[in-house]
Amino acid sequence: MKRLAIICVVLVCVFTYNEACTCARTHPQEQFCNSDFVVRARILSRTVTDSTEFENVFYTVLIRQNYKRRQYPIRPPVQSIYTASQSASCGASFVIGREYIISGSIQNNRWRTSLCSFNRETSSLNQFQRNALNFGYYRNNCSCNIRYCGFTDDPTCTVPGRNECLIINNENCFYQNDACIQYGRRCRWLSNQCADSPGK
Repeated sequence: MKRLAIICVVLVCVFTYNEACTCARTHPQEQFCNSDFVVRARILSRTVTDSTEFENVFYTVLIRQNYKRRQYPIRPPVQSIYTASQSASCGASFVIGREYIISGSIQNNRWRTSLCSFNRETSSLNQFQRNALNFGYYRNNCSCNIRYCGFTDDPTCTVPGRNECLIINNENCFYQNDACIQYGRRCRWLSNQCADSPGK
């Protein structure tokens, strides 16, 4: 009976794991810098494969802009991007014919993305996010770190280090309307908009 109970607990744990994909909330700049590719692309087609459950679908996309072009020049502009078919396995989903910002990793020349990557329909970006991509606010400041201090009593969270910016409150504003940039020998937020506005 005890052995049966243990087996049941294990099965419940496995079932729970397979039924959900949890992504830590991350600033778009961090997602950008941690990605091997970030592109603006139109979705051409979706193809189901016989590969593993974590990359059993690939989207064929027409790349219109490569925001990390210094690292990965793109030729030709049509690319296959793999992901899982189910959101429970952290699969990303795109609508054929629409345009997206898509990011992810490159391993053995295979492009992969997931639900946790920086993937946004282009039309959903606000003006600051468009500027951050087009003018390199994210790309040119990957040496700067963003630290979250909203749920900690760490005394070091009152003063940022030389290469970091702090988020203490008002997270939504920082995610949508600011970037951590190199300014002289230090990193700082590009604007004071989020620090000066009330927390949300």
